[in-house]
Amino acid sequence: MEVFLVFLGIATIVGVSKYFSYKKQLLDRVALNPDDVKLVGQMNMGNEALRFGLLFIGIALGIIIGAILTKLNLFNDELFAYLTGIFLCGGLGLVVGYLLESKKKDKNSPNE
Repeated sequence: MEVFLVFLGIATIVGVSKYFSYKKQLLDRVALNPDDVKLVGQMNMGNEALRFGLLFIGIALGIIIGAILTKLNLFNDELFAYLTGIFLCGGLGLVVGYLLESKKKDKNSPNE
């Protein structure tokens, strides 16, 4: 287990350093010749943040529901109770995020 954690830590450090070096190279290229770089579409980080935020809220609620299910002895296995709560609430969070995004997209679309 310790070997896995060390490998995961090293992989994370390498990944983050490669990301920031790529970002720096891209910004340098844009600074040298801004006409050469064409941005296609919109960068919409709001939807990603909403999706991840609702997913993490769902995971937290799933942990709480898993603890409640364990206390009520509804499942024989404690791990199964926690996983049930996490996956159920995490999935519901993603569905809510999808519904909110589709409602927002419908509101912004032009009426014909």
